[in-house]
Amino acid sequence: MWLADTGRWLADAGSAPSLDPLWQYGAIGLMLGCAIVGIRILYRRETDAHDADRARAEKAEAEVTRLNELIRVQYVERLDEAQKALQEAVTALNRARRRGGPAHRTGDDD
Repeated sequence: MWLADTGRWLADAGSAPSLDPLWQYGAIGLMLGCAIVGIRILYRRETDAHDADRARAEKAEAEVTRLNELIRVQYVERLDEAQKALQEAVTALNRARRRGGPAHRTGDDD
């Protein structure tokens, strides 16, 4: 009798399918019932871990996307600054050439 009560308690605790047919086999049925409950617990633990890993991966992917966007914005700003600096350098060189300054020399005077 205690075997059947234990089996019902295990079945209710794990929300497993009905284990009543196993109890007619005694100790073997009890071991099999415990194995089924254990497998169900392990399966649930594994699926929970998988779900947690998936959530962590999605969070990491969102962070990578945010960082890539930040890098892209900063890259464009630096390119804009570099373009302005090059325009200023070209303007300065053109002014120096018009005046016949050092930028006009080619270095082949020797």
